[in-house]
Order: sequence, then structure tokens, then C-alpha cells
Amino acid sequence: MDRMVAEGHDRNRQLQEHLSQQLTQSLSNTLSNRMDKIVRDEMKKTIPQTVTKVLEPVTGQLSNTIAAKLTAVEGTLKENVTKIVKSKNTTDAIGRAAAEALQGPIQAAYKEAFQSIVLPVFEKGCQSMFQQINDSFKQGTHEYIQQLESHLKNKKMREQDARDPLVGQLQQMTDSFQSSTDQLASSVTASVRSEVQQQLHMIVGNLQESILAQVQRVVKGEVGMAMKEQQAVVTSSIMQAMRSAAGTPIPTAHLDYQAQQANVLQLLQQGQLNQAFQQALSAADLNLVLYVCETVDSQQVFGQAPCPLIQPVLLSLIQQLSTNLATRSELKISYLEDAVMNLDHSDPVTRDHMSSVLAQVRQKLFQFLQLDPHSPLSKRARRLMMMLQGLVNHSMS
Repeated sequence: MDRMVAEGHDRNRQLQEHLSQQLTQSLSNTLSNRMDKIVRDEMKKTIPQTVTKVLEPVTGQLSNTIAAKLTAVEGTLKENVTKIVKSKNTTDAIGRAAAEALQGPIQAAYKEAFQSIVLPVFEKGCQSMFQQINDSFKQGTHEYIQQLESHLKNKKMREQDARDPLVGQLQQMTDSFQSSTDQLASSVTASVRSEVQQQLHMIVGNLQESILAQVQRVVKGEVGMAMKEQQAVVTSSIMQAMRSAAGTPIPTAHLDYQAQQANVLQLLQQGQLNQAFQQALSAADLNLVLYVCETVDSQQVFGQAPCPLIQPVLLSLIQQLSTNLATRSELKISYLEDAVMNLDHSDPVTRDHMSSVLAQVRQKLFQFLQLDPHSPLSKRARRLMMMLQGLVNHSMS
């Protein structure tokens, strides 16, 4: 660091010397040209008239004039150079040059120090800590088992020593005593096993918390990328299933938003709920989907038995409504609750894509709760997450 600062000072000093030399040379050239012109003019005016009469006085006067002018020029030159060197623009230029020269080496030095010193030391410390925890756990378990075996062995020997003098008198009670001893041993073993398992569970739980905290950061990025890829595949598959299930083609690609809205409204007025939702979802326009949801009450759609929406339409509706829960949250969550309850696990399309779609919805709900944990809809969002988790577990079992 000191070497780089010294190099920066050297560059600044060299820059100042270069600027001073250029300024001095420029001013000297300019002043020399002007003085030459002034002297020639004076000589043309004075010398022809008095050269034969007053040569010596004129020479002295000319020398004095030239010396006075040079003195004035020298003072002006020093003053101008001093102003230029002390000016804010020159200082700023020198500072910027030094900052640009030092920024790269400083960043590289910090980065190299962090990668070569901090990261290896931290990694070595973590490995040592986990190894010490593992060794301590193994040693403690081994000592506990040894003490338990020694205790049981001593207890059995004491019982046998106390029983030998009474063998003749207690011959008839031998079987019952043996049975009681076996039961006692089983009870002690079960108690010890339970205690050991409890201790193991507590130790393993503490280890899992520390390990999961580190693994979660690594897994989170990978899961995010996988979820995005899976979402694209599921969306394509659901849209293909919707097109296959449609009785007639859905011409939406060439229509603008107003025309699509008019077509959807006409279908709703005719009572064709499934066709209306299917056309809005196929347009891949969330505003059009929300328009249909606002126009039709959710009870009108999901209050019928069976539900008028086919399973691909339900899956696509759930997926598109969960894309952004930050806006129109109450309407989207209300429709999501009803749509999820009407999924048919026996349907092939639902069975193939339900797990991935519901996992995506759970992730969006989790992000919604993180952004606004005190939202009035937070309780409904948590309840919906629990419902989705139960459905995913049921579909996987």
C-alpha cells in the first residue's frame, strides 16, 4: 500500500513538473516573440535619427528599457504559473489521476488478501470445529455405554452373590425370579435406549441446524434456477393440454386486448365459463385473466358441482394468478383458495403437473409474506401454504 501511495505521489510530482515546463516554455516563446517585435519597432524609430550623434546614450537607454521589460515579464510569468499550479482545476485533475491510478491496485490487493487469507482460514476453522464436535460425540457415547455395561455387570454379580446362599430355600421361586430379572433387564435397557436416543436426537438436532443454515444458502440458488426451468416446462405442458382439451381452436394471437375482452365478456354472458377462462388464459395476459375474475364471482364458478372449469384450465389459472401476488392480492388469493380445492387428483394432467404448480404457488406465497408480513391477508396466505403442502404430500404418497 505504501509503495502504491509513493508511486501515486511520484506520478503527481512528474505531472506537476511536466505542466510547469510546458507553461514556462509556452510563456517564454510568446514573450520572446512580443519582445522581439517591440525592440525592432523601437530601433526603427530611434536608431536612424540619432545613430551618429547619441549612440552611447541610446545604447544605455535601450539596455535599461529591455531590462525593465524583462523584469516585468518575469514577475508576470511567475504570478501566472503560481495561479495555475494553485488552481482548483489543476488540483482536481491531479487528484483524479491519482485516484484512477490507485483504484485498481487497491481493489486487487483487497480481493487477493480475502481469497488467499480469509477464506482458507474460515474454511479450515469450520472443518476443525465439525471434527471436534464429531470426536466429542463419539467419545462421550462410547464412555456412556462402557459405564452402563459395567453398572449392569456389577449389579448382576451382586444379585447372584446374594442369591447363592438361598438356592436351597428359593429353588421353587427360581423361574419366577428369572422372569422378573429378564423383565427388569428389558426395562432398564429400554430406559437406557430411550435416554440415549433422546440425547442423540438433541445433539443431531443442534448439528442439523448449524449445517442446514450453511447448506440452505447453496441450495437456494440451485432450487431457484430449477424452479424457473420447471415452471417454463409446466406452463408449456398445461397450455398444450388446454389446447388439446378445447373443442374448438382459440384464436387469440391476432386479437388486441379490447377484442379479446369483448369475446370473453360474450362467452360469460352466454354462460360458457370454461371457454371464457380458457381464452383469457391462452392469451397469456394477466390483466385479461383478472378481468374475468372480477367479472365473475368466485362462488358462481366454484359453487357448482361439478366445477365447470376443466383441470388444465384450473392448473393454468392457479399458475398465472400466483405470478405476482403483490397487486390485487385479495382477489388472487380468494380465487387460488377455491381453485386449489377443486383440483381432481385422479385426472392425468393434474396428477402429472400438480406438484410442480403447487410448489411454485407456495414459493410465491412465501415471497409475499416476506415482503409484507403484517398484511391483513397474511393469515389467509399462511393457511393456503399449509393446504398446498398437504396436497403435495398427498400426491407424493
